[in-house]
Amino acid sequence: MTRNRRASVLAGVALASIATCASASNLITNPGFEADGPSATVVVPTGWTADDAYNLHPSFNFVTNNPLFVYAGDRALSISNYEYEAVPHLSQTFTDMIGATYQVSFFATSLFGTAGSFLQAAVGGSSITLHGALPAYAPFSFSFVGTGSDTLSFGAVNSAGYYYIDGVTVDLAGAGVPEASIWAMLLLGFGGLGGVLRRRRWQAAQAAV
Repeated sequence: MTRNRRASVLAGVALASIATCASASNLITNPGFEADGPSATVVVPTGWTADDAYNLHPSFNFVTNNPLFVYAGDRALSISNYEYEAVPHLSQTFTDMIGATYQVSFFATSLFGTAGSFLQAAVGGSSITLHGALPAYAPFSFSFVGTGSDTLSFGAVNSAGYYYIDGVTVDLAGAGVPEASIWAMLLLGFGGLGGVLRRRRWQAAQAAV
């Protein structure tokens, strides 16, 4: 492989790697619970799976379009059985990379809560648990290591009210920030291209003498 060809390949690989980082997308389908439209009554949102406890109370566990309980868009998830009942779960399974670190992020609120109320988000052995009332929508997050196929689940109980969830994301931790090795490859590639161009200009100048 010639020097200029090698430099072009290095620069191309680095740019492709950076583009991949920048375009890393949310692994969750229907993350804002908007897929079924703003007006339809939806208990189990598209892309998600409910267990029997979730289906126990369709008036507790459903997709709400009440603007008081929506963080963004037209919809949010309402979830919570009574504290003496089975914990309802809404879940989604997705494909990820084995050994890669991912971050789960979401927004949640609850106007009322008791000492026994909680909302838990979990993937495998990683989770975050929130207790009691959450007066205003706030962001929450935790990380986990991918196994190739993982399941994100939300579960909650609250005898005094409901928990509301919106804006769910699962992304590579640090997505969009190229690694140092990628920057090094990019600089090496462009440096090589610059050297080739300078050599060509020098050869052209010598030929004109």
